[in-house]
Amino acid sequence: MKKTIIINDVKTLKSGVSNGRNWTLYAVIDEEGNKYTTFSGKYLDMIGKKVEIEYEASEKEYNGKKYVDYKIVNKNVNSKEIEILNLLKEIKEGVDAILFHLENDTNNKVQ
Repeated sequence: MKKTIIINDVKTLKSGVSNGRNWTLYAVIDEEGNKYTTFSGKYLDMIGKKVEIEYEASEKEYNGKKYVDYKIVNKNVNSKEIEILNLLKEIKEGVDAILFHLENDTNNKVQ
């Protein structure tokens, strides 16, 4: 599933070593409080940014309680590409806001 979210926070859940390699499990928390797990640290630099994620949902059980685990599926897009896409979205939003204000100023002067 795909979803556009604003990253509210990124927390470290666990870290360790496996097969001689360090790993860290993160929780990416969106503006609605939803948590998505990932091993990618690229989201640490994206707090406050709007990003599109692709995720899978699976039902899990822990201590006899069922819950849904949302796991980010890492696409083959590097963090620099994501940063550029976010900057382009911000520029577009800024241009749209300027155009909106220019249109309103023009309409107010004509009346």
